[in-house]
Amino acid sequence: MHFPDKGCILLEICERTLRMLLERNSEIAAKPLDAVVRVKMMLEAYMRWGLDHPNAYQLVYSQPRPVSAQAWPEDTVDLSVQCYEIFSGVVREIAASGRLRTGTADSAAQALWMSCHGVVALLASRPGFDWCDAGELMQVTLDGLLHGIVVD
Repeated sequence: MHFPDKGCILLEICERTLRMLLERNSEIAAKPLDAVVRVKMMLEAYMRWGLDHPNAYQLVYSQPRPVSAQAWPEDTVDLSVQCYEIFSGVVREIAASGRLRTGTADSAAQALWMSCHGVVALLASRPGFDWCDAGELMQVTLDGLLHGIVVD
């Protein structure tokens, strides 16, 4: 009764869950830890958030926005962008220290984010497949990506 249509309800769900991811990314980015450790923590938080909120994840990152009588506010779009920007800022720290094995800060950040998106999207959209344990898949993905992109 408080929402004019289904699209507005979905928007509210997406905003709430995106704010959780944004808060988590902000907390991790501010920690006095090595940038590679923070990137790994942020990517793991992103994947866990996606698996914990698969419907919101699908709406935000995997599907066109639902049609609504009301336009989606720009701040909702901004939440997703802010999540990525905080993450990519930490990847820029790695690049600035000369620790990228390949690519630029932008291409490394995008490749890392996109790869983790693939893990979440497949686990969420193909639950009947005989996947290995999700936690193990996340760790193998993160270790493989970071060892390939970052010079120790």
